[in-house]
Amino acid sequence: MDHARILALKVCSPVVVLISAQDKPRTLKDDVIALKKEIQFLNEEILCYTIALETSMEQARAYAKKTNNIVNIQLCEKQQSEIYALLKYPRVTTND
Repeated sequence: MDHARILALKVCSPVVVLISAQDKPRTLKDDVIALKKEIQFLNEEILCYTIALETSMEQARAYAKKTNNIVNIQLCEKQQSEIYALLKYPRVTTND
């Protein structure tokens, strides 16, 4: 068996393995940097969504007021209050 293994090793050419950047071992520092970048990106994305939401809610209020219909105005205010309450509702987190 050992003789067959030695012959097989002689026949097989050595394989050169190139390690790509993704295959290199990462350090905790690299992980922290990557996570900080992801957090920054997500914060910027949240800011964009917040601006879009505030703009659309202001427009909805303005359109409701232009109708001069108290029912429309009150309905708009009620729905917007519900939206703000939903955004303030605490998230439930799980420990995996």
